[in-house]
Amino acid sequence: MEINAKELTCDWIKTFAASENLDLYHMTLVYDFFQNGNFHADNINAFFATFYMRRFLPFLLSTKNYHTNFQRTRQPTTFAFVCDHLNKNSEKDHIYSGKLFNHAIVCVPNAIKDKTCALLGVDTLTKEFSIPKIYNIKYSTFKKCDDVAIEIATRSIFKYPNYQIFSPKVKFKK
Repeated sequence: MEINAKELTCDWIKTFAASENLDLYHMTLVYDFFQNGNFHADNINAFFATFYMRRFLPFLLSTKNYHTNFQRTRQPTTFAFVCDHLNKNSEKDHIYSGKLFNHAIVCVPNAIKDKTCALLGVDTLTKEFSIPKIYNIKYSTFKKCDDVAIEIATRSIFKYPNYQIFSPKVKFKK
C-alpha cells in the first residue's frame, strides 16, 4: 500500500488498521534534554528510529533479524510523529513547553499481540529495555489506542511534516 505524505490522516490510519485486522497502540517517548538546549525535529526522528530498530522491534519479534521475509510479515506498522509540548499553566508543562517528543501509532498484528500487551503502562519501555543514556529517553507510555490518541498524535503533521513510517506494508508515494 502506498500513501502520499499529505494523505496521512486519523481516518486513513483507522481504515488501514481495520483493513489489515491490526490492533492500535499509542506510544509516547519524551526525551531528556540538555539544560540550556533543545533538539531539532531531525534529532527526535533519529532518536526514535534508533530506539525502534535496535530495541523495540527485536523485543517484539524476539530476534534482531527482523529484516527476514518471515519476520517482515510479523512486524507492526508504526507511524511516528514529532510533537511539541503545549504550554499550559502547570509547572511541569512549563518546563517541557517547546520541547519536542514523539507520539507513535503502532498497528500490531495478532502474531505479536501478547508481546505487545506486556509493554502496556507508563515507563514500561524504559524499564523493559534497560535503555542506555544514548537514547536520551526520559520517560515513556504505551497504551491501547483510541480515536483521541490518534488525533493527538497526528495534530502536528503540518508543523513537523517529516513523520516516519516503519512498515513492510506501507510506502511513501514519490
